Amino acid sequence: VTWDVVAGQRVLIYRPRDVAEGEILPCLVYLHGGGWITDNPISYDHLIHRVALMARMMTISVHYRRAPQSPFPAAFDDCLDVTRHVLQHGTTLGIDVNRVGLAGDSAGGNLTAAVSLYLRQETNLQLPPLKYQILMQPVLQAMNLKLPSYIEVGKSNPITSTNSVAGVWVLYMGLGKTAVYMYA
Repeated sequence: VTWDVVAGQRVLIYRPRDVAEGEILPCLVYLHGGGWITDNPISYDHLIHRVALMARMMTISVHYRRAPQSPFPAAFDDCLDVTRHVLQHGTTLGIDVNRVGLAGDSAGGNLTAAVSLYLRQETNLQLPPLKYQILMQPVLQAMNLKLPSYIEVGKSNPITSTNSVAGVWVLYMGLGKTAVYMYA
């Protein structure tokens, strides 16, 4: 496990110990959750470490810029830059660029979906396609906070209440510098 810089972004790279010299591995680029404002790769160390060991793959956890200091599109740009770099230059890191996937939870799931869609439409770079994407409870829309998923989850976890989610979106979109988290 090492900290490194990829495409100008700090990343935490997990590489299984039993990799032979010159062996190339599949890779998972992981985008953490935290409402685009909290958490970082260390918050997900236990999970990503286990994935790297159990799947015997390199994992790269991106420490993207967060709101409110760096609102949209900063996090998206950081995640896109790292993923592009892995697809373009992964072989220098010992990565099989034809076996790269993207995963994320919550806000990271949103970033995973957005980066995957963007790369699929981007044709000028001739990148290998992502092999897969994994979205874990992704935040995919902010237009209607009265949907059953928002209401039910908000009842069981105050941090995901409608008011809290709305505050996170406000910060992420750069519409405010502070947000009050109201626990329903």
